[in-house]
Amino acid sequence: MTLTLRCWYVFSLYFLLLLGIGCSSSGGGSQGNPPPPQNPLPSLSGVSPNSTSVGSAAITITASGTGFVSASLIEWNGASLTTTYVSSTSLTAQIPASDLSSTGTASITVNTPAPGGGASSPITFTISPAATTLTILNVEGSDLTWDPSQLKLYVAVPSGASVNPATITVVDPIAGALTTSHTLSSAASGLAISDDSQYPYAVTSAASAIQRFVLPAFTPDIQWSLGTGGTGGIPPYTNLAGDIKVEPGAAHTLAVSFGQSGSGSVAVFDDGVERSTVAESATGLGNSLQWKQDGSLLYAAYTLSNDSGSYTTVSDDALYTMPVTASGVGA
Repeated sequence: MTLTLRCWYVFSLYFLLLLGIGCSSSGGGSQGNPPPPQNPLPSLSGVSPNSTSVGSAAITITASGTGFVSASLIEWNGASLTTTYVSSTSLTAQIPASDLSSTGTASITVNTPAPGGGASSPITFTISPAATTLTILNVEGSDLTWDPSQLKLYVAVPSGASVNPATITVVDPIAGALTTSHTLSSAASGLAISDDSQYPYAVTSAASAIQRFVLPAFTPDIQWSLGTGGTGGIPPYTNLAGDIKVEPGAAHTLAVSFGQSGSGSVAVFDDGVERSTVAESATGLGNSLQWKQDGSLLYAAYTLSNDSGSYTTVSDDALYTMPVTASGVGA
C-alpha cells in the first residue's frame, strides 16, 4: 500500500512537470512578436517662406519642426503636396501657381501616417495683393492714347519739352520705360487710334490739321486741313480741332470737333474726306467727343481744355447727342 501511494505521487509530479514545460513553451512563442514601432506625432514650428504675392509662380516652401519621418507629407488646406524628406526636422514641397491665383490665407500642416503619427498644428500661409510700384518717367505730354494690340502708350510731346520735343513718344507701361520716339514736322496736341491698332491720328500744325500714321513704324499717311470759318459778319478764322475720335470698328473714319476755339462744329471724315452734313451751332457743341459703340451716334460735352489749347471758363454741363449717317452728322 505504501509503495503504491509513493508511485502515484512520483507519477503525479512527473505529469505536472511536463504540463508546466508545455505551458511555458507555448507562452514563450507569443512573446517573440513585439508590436511594430510607432511613428512620432510631427510638430511644425515654421514655414519659409510663409507668404507671397497673388499671381506668383510656383514656389518651394521649407517646413521646420521635429518628429518628421520619410513618409511625412506637407499639406495645403488638407491636400497633400509632393514632399521631399530632408531630415527629421525639415521637409520641402512646391506650392503650384494655381493655388496662388487669389488673395487670402491657407493652412499648412505636416501629416505622418499610422502607426502612430498624426497631423501637426497648422501654420498660416498668406497670399497678399500684388505690390504696386510707382515709376515716374521724364516725359511731357499734351495728350496720349493707348494701343491695345502692342500694349503701349503713345504720348504727344510738345515742341517746348526738354525730352523728345515735337515727337510722338512710345511708353511701355509694363516695363516702366520710354522705348522709341517719332519726330514730327509739327508737334501734336491731340491723339486718337483705331481700335484695330492700324492708324494713329494726330492733331498737328497748331491744331489746324490732322495727320494719320500707319503702325507699327509710324509711317506718315494722309494729312488734311480743317479750313477756315467766319461768315455773317464774323471775321475769318482758322478752324482748330478740339477733339478727335476714331469710329469703333471703322479705322478709316474720324470724328472731329472744331471751330475757332475747338468747338462749334462736328464733322466726320472718311480717309480725310469730309461728309457733306456737318453739325454746327453758334453756341457750341462741346469740345470732347465719344462714339456710340455701333457708330450711329456721337456724344459731345465740354471739358476745361481741348486739343486746340483753348480753355473753357464757364462750366457747361450739357451733353449733346448727334445722329451719324452716311451723309454726316445731324445736330
